[in-house]
Amino acid sequence: MFKRSSRSLSERPKARLSRGRRILRYAMLAAFVTLLLAPSARRWVVSQAVVLVPETYDRRLGENVMKDVRRACVLVDDPIVAGQLRQITDPLMRAVPEAGTNGAYAFYIALDPSVNAYAAPGGFIVINSGLILEAESAEEIAGVLAHEVAHAARRHCMHGLVEKAGAAALLCAASDGESGGTLDWGLTLSRLKFSRDCETDADLAGLDYLRRARIRPGGMLSFFERLSRASDAQGLENAGTNLLSTHPLPAERLAGLKAACARLPDGGREPVVLDVDLKALQARLRELSEAHRAANEAANRR
Repeated sequence: MFKRSSRSLSERPKARLSRGRRILRYAMLAAFVTLLLAPSARRWVVSQAVVLVPETYDRRLGENVMKDVRRACVLVDDPIVAGQLRQITDPLMRAVPEAGTNGAYAFYIALDPSVNAYAAPGGFIVINSGLILEAESAEEIAGVLAHEVAHAARRHCMHGLVEKAGAAALLCAASDGESGGTLDWGLTLSRLKFSRDCETDADLAGLDYLRRARIRPGGMLSFFERLSRASDAQGLENAGTNLLSTHPLPAERLAGLKAACARLPDGGREPVVLDVDLKALQARLRELSEAHRAANEAANRR
């Protein structure tokens, strides 16, 4: 027989509230302790603090992050662009094991000339139009997206934000439905630097996603190599990229990425050809960017 719970309905919300307060108390303590520790010990404490944050908070916090992103950026709402992007994201996401357990992933293109992309907790991925305009193939875009999906799927965003903002702030932002008070989560996320371990993990996981999807993994390598050469020759600011400032690519990481690509088994299957008209996609983004710029100039003249 099943026993009826001895707690009344009125007591159950209190129990949930009590548990939430316990989590918040532990998370605040972990965030405080990180300030007193050496970097290696701090990473361990941060990882334990993230474990205390239920995965349901990722999605709620991600939704609040996207509110800030929408206020700060112009997100493309165009059927031509959306259709082209789906030709990349649909086959990629079918190959991501975590996609079935971490909720639906959502992809957005921001009208921003800087070469950047970032992932919010809960599977929200933002890629700037400047990055797509810089790409030389659909496989390069797929490589960047695979890397960002790995950051979200493996909760690297939460690790970074816990260390940056403190676990208590994250829990409050997710619980209260606010965008974190005075903290601009979208700006914090777009400037967030992941640890070297997280970057390497996202590289390897992203390459595995590409292999599973039968998308040529060399696109990730070629894109990062080209950005690295441009930043070495011109400097990050002159190269017009934020991607390497938030996703550092030291020589050893680049060498590791090359070695990982070389080790990937092909499985005896031909890679798929992504049905993307890259030139048409880039032309449409230039058109939308120019229309937005003209509209802003007209509004400023009034």
